[in-house]
Amino acid sequence: MAEEKTNSTINFRMFSAAAKDDAADEPRCIVVPPSYGSQEYWEERYSRDKVDSEDDPAPFHSWYFSYEEMRPLLLPLILGTEEADALLEESSDSDKLGNTSTTEKQQGEAKRSTSSSEQREPNAETKVDENSKSSFNKVGEEEDVEDEEEQSGDEGGQQDNDEESETYSEEEEEFEEASSEEEDDTDDEFEVTRAPLSSDPISILEVGCGDVPMGTGLVTDLPSERLARVVCIDYSASVIQKMEKKYTKDPEPETKKMKTIDNEQEPSKKEALPLEFQKVDARDMPYSDESFHLVLEKGTLDAMLSDREAGSANCQKIIRESARVLKTGGIIVLVSHLNAFDTSGIDWMEDVVFGGLRSLETSSWAIEVHGNDGGDAQPGPAVYVIHKKPKDAKSSKIPVQFFSY
Repeated sequence: MAEEKTNSTINFRMFSAAAKDDAADEPRCIVVPPSYGSQEYWEERYSRDKVDSEDDPAPFHSWYFSYEEMRPLLLPLILGTEEADALLEESSDSDKLGNTSTTEKQQGEAKRSTSSSEQREPNAETKVDENSKSSFNKVGEEEDVEDEEEQSGDEGGQQDNDEESETYSEEEEEFEEASSEEEDDTDDEFEVTRAPLSSDPISILEVGCGDVPMGTGLVTDLPSERLARVVCIDYSASVIQKMEKKYTKDPEPETKKMKTIDNEQEPSKKEALPLEFQKVDARDMPYSDESFHLVLEKGTLDAMLSDREAGSANCQKIIRESARVLKTGGIIVLVSHLNAFDTSGIDWMEDVVFGGLRSLETSSWAIEVHGNDGGDAQPGPAVYVIHKKPKDAKSSKIPVQFFSY
């Protein structure tokens, strides 16, 4: 076997020598695809995906939480519980009206069973419990599971209002169980209404946005006066170009619609949103220290870990850079299938999350883990809410709160 060296970092080709008795035969070519999670892998995948077409595939990270599923957790963190509840209630009322209108339009059609839909809440995506605790829906939840939960509402309602919360502290890469008094204090603190993230317009950074950016949901959902900028980054040039075209570029002149105002016609322009897409390597960001109030990351660390040799180190670099560009008092929100309710997730949190945060010695940290403990089944993805605080010289511990749903 002879190996042909090329300048390509994407395809590596191995050629077999032609048979001696048939020198005219072309050598065989075997294409070895780039390893999953590498930059070359994402460039190749995004370059062949078609955005906004009939052949457009399902978003690659659709098996993580969508923005709609994250809303009940994200909005209170950003706006504070009071304003978030009002926004969630408003959208819930709109959905109810939409459902009513749809039902009226369908009157006179063939009869169909509606008993199960009548028992469900009109909008499960914006469900927030009575005590304003953060909650979100599990991805891929089957309807029969939802029905069972609805039917056991009397038994489960009290459990929803009394979420299990355990507090741990971590030092020297080991967890220490907190006292029962600390657990009680944690429960009381968690039930207190969250304050807004900032009184000033906030800046948001989404790391590894891919083709399913959460930033696009935030920029259209949040009141405009509360937003300074939303920056979505990825190290794939292909996906950044596609997202720019899809979300931030003005339509072509021939496709612009005309609108009539006082008998005058003028072209309607695409509303300018504080949304940016930038090609950036999250391991070495160009932004200044303390530039953003909120940093979002969904699945990027999971993808980076597929590199067994450099995965953990790369993830620590991303955590450290995210921590560096985050303002004191700000929040990092990570979504990962490495759920700390499971042993593998605990190991990942100790190695990657704590390792990355502690490499930045100028701040202290506190972590909330929101998710499903899974029971006998797989727990699914978890959401890590990481709070950046002023440096506490008296303690190097990183308190961790677990909230199961």
